[in-house]
Amino acid sequence: MRLNQRLNWTLLPVITVVFILAALLTVNQTVNNSEAYIERSLALELENYQKRLEEQATLMDNSLRLLLSYQVVRSLKAPSISQTGSLSLQYLVEQFHSGLSQTLPNLEVIQLYAPNGELLVSADNQDPFAPPYQPHIPDNLRWWQGSGLNNKESTAFYLYNGVEGETYLVMLKGFVPGLANIHNSRQLSAESRFHALMTLKLDRALTLQGTISEPSSSLTVQIEPSGSHSWAKTGSQPLSVLFQGEISQHQDTAFSRTPLFTINLATEEGIAWRDSHQVIKYELLLFFCSLLATYALLRGLIHRYVIAPVLTLAGQVKLHKKLGHPLTKSPGHDEISQLNNAYVSLLSSVNQLASFDPLTGLANRRNFQQTAQQILDKDKESGLLTALLFIDLDNFKRVNDNYGHETGDELLKQYARRLQDTVRASDLVLSSPKKLMLARLAGDEFALVLGGLRKPGNAVAVAKRILALTKEGLMIDDIKHRVHVSLGIALAPQDGRDLISLMHCADTAMYQAKAKGKGQCILFNPNLAQQQQTRLSIEQGLQEALERKQFYLVFQPIHFSRNMQLSGFEALIRCSHPDLLEMGPDEYIPVAESNGLIRQIDFWVLEEGLKALARLRDSYGFDGSMSINLSAIELQNTELLLKLNGLLSRYAIAPNRVELEITETMLVDWDESTEQLLGELRKMGVGIALDDFGTGYTGFKQLIRHSVSTLKIDRSFISELAAGTEQNRPLAEVLLELGCIFNLDTVAEGVETETQYSRLKALGCNRLQGFYLSKPLRWENLDQYLNEQGYDANTEGTRENSNNYPLLN
Repeated sequence: MRLNQRLNWTLLPVITVVFILAALLTVNQTVNNSEAYIERSLALELENYQKRLEEQATLMDNSLRLLLSYQVVRSLKAPSISQTGSLSLQYLVEQFHSGLSQTLPNLEVIQLYAPNGELLVSADNQDPFAPPYQPHIPDNLRWWQGSGLNNKESTAFYLYNGVEGETYLVMLKGFVPGLANIHNSRQLSAESRFHALMTLKLDRALTLQGTISEPSSSLTVQIEPSGSHSWAKTGSQPLSVLFQGEISQHQDTAFSRTPLFTINLATEEGIAWRDSHQVIKYELLLFFCSLLATYALLRGLIHRYVIAPVLTLAGQVKLHKKLGHPLTKSPGHDEISQLNNAYVSLLSSVNQLASFDPLTGLANRRNFQQTAQQILDKDKESGLLTALLFIDLDNFKRVNDNYGHETGDELLKQYARRLQDTVRASDLVLSSPKKLMLARLAGDEFALVLGGLRKPGNAVAVAKRILALTKEGLMIDDIKHRVHVSLGIALAPQDGRDLISLMHCADTAMYQAKAKGKGQCILFNPNLAQQQQTRLSIEQGLQEALERKQFYLVFQPIHFSRNMQLSGFEALIRCSHPDLLEMGPDEYIPVAESNGLIRQIDFWVLEEGLKALARLRDSYGFDGSMSINLSAIELQNTELLLKLNGLLSRYAIAPNRVELEITETMLVDWDESTEQLLGELRKMGVGIALDDFGTGYTGFKQLIRHSVSTLKIDRSFISELAAGTEQNRPLAEVLLELGCIFNLDTVAEGVETETQYSRLKALGCNRLQGFYLSKPLRWENLDQYLNEQGYDANTEGTRENSNNYPLLN
């Protein structure tokens, strides 16, 4: 006979009989256990209730002692009845009541009484305009009637029931202002003895927790004062004498009596039976289910192959939490071993994620702050310098936008590896290699702490190595990405003694490096803080100007040099915000570029400029062009073409009447997306003017490669025209020849004298603008200027030879 058959024919009947006998015994025991459990629970609830009362009374006593120790209370004097209206005393008691209510939510009132029984101050939870709370004071405690507390018994507790059946615990304390020790004072007298009173509403809502049949059962709480006096003096007795009594219980009730009160807890009738009845049902159900499910539970296989290994794992976890013992992987291949190994791997991964950046493997912000603070503390003790370097990758957003986040992530990982190698090679400048911490804080921001430095030059030397990492760009998937680094350095202790201050200083220096250009490193100094404050003021002013619509345009006329006829206008932005009123665009536009507001400003200028051109065309028959300045950020904005096309269609403007001006320095970091965008604009017919030409780094080949149609010669070269000789030709003349070689339209900016005008005309400059011709005009002044140029309002255009206007494309 097989083992399975033996189990079926032999063990199973025996097991069934055993289970039935066990079930009968269990039913009887369950009823008894339920009754005993309820009795123990009642006793425990009553004991806890008494302890809570004692704790609350102790807190009341300590809090009242603290209140009476304040100078305002100690300065009270019995003859000075006018102190009853003291605002400082009332304010103190109310604030004390408010603060104590956070700890004692059921606190009702705190009051101070004069020796004659007059109420001085009162703080309670009632309406401030309602009459003061009037607690009950027993006859034998009314000190103003000759009764009350003596010198040895300065504190009394008593209970009384309110009109709605609620019960209040009251503490009354006698004191003499200015005496440090009330209990030992032998000089207390009725004329100098003040009294403080505190009332607490007792909680009668209790719940018996943990029964099987019901999650909880409400308790009936009856608490009454003990004896006829209903009060008890503490004297030298501990509070436990008043609040702790011997507990007795019988079935569904528990009772206790103390010198101060009697308390009785009772549960609902029949709860013990209901509890055991439900348990019996569960036990019978468990019996039949267990019997039908599997008899193999008795063979111990589950305990041997499941329960025991799980308990072993649980024990390891407890030891790991308490003592830090490492968790080890199990060599087995069964399910429990797999569970153990998966848990160990998960815990290791969680610890890794909690301290390190998952992309680069560098320390994260949390790990960095902990370690950096430790380095600071050690250097503070040894008197050495600590340097904090804030590193920010410029143009990283362009990589993400143009090539996708996968390329951006790969770039970050490559840069992190290079940065780690460079930092490790810089260990020689440190007093200890352990005083170094490199972390990725967020996005394209990194931080480096160098501890144990002897001079600031050590940090600068490391910073130069870091700047050199991106000098030639970073190569990802055979594409060179021209990313640069802006780096700020702060030193401890001179720039800050704690990590937060040091991070703020390094961040400020980094932003100043970013504002000065790419590939810069700046050491923090106090002047940077003021510059940063000015920058923040400009940022706030820009935001408010956008919200309040405080930007407006002025228009500077551009004329042909050959006949002085009007060629077009350049739209220039101005701002009427009070904080920006005295600033020019060259001051607040770079700030807008760095904080992201420039896109809103660019689109506003673009739309307002085209709207103005359409109005000039419709009102005056103006057929000239409108030049609009564009930020470098827009060269990577894929929405620019769609936005411009939409505006040209809305205002019915020909693309060849629009010229977008970009500065020469924008083209230094050109890439394929920039070239593609400029090419698409030129295909549309939009003119591209290279503004401030000659001040940047554009080479001759770049002029051909970029889709530029116009060179605008900077005003600094125009002012030097009069100083030129045949041997020392002015640079403006050279630049004009360069424009002629590349067949580009030329515009001279800043023409302010007749001599300059004549010279530029003789040199073949196509167009001119400057104060000699006209200053920038507000919209309301354009009418007079256009009339002087031969344009009449509401006509189709009356300027002579208008058909000879050369197109920009």
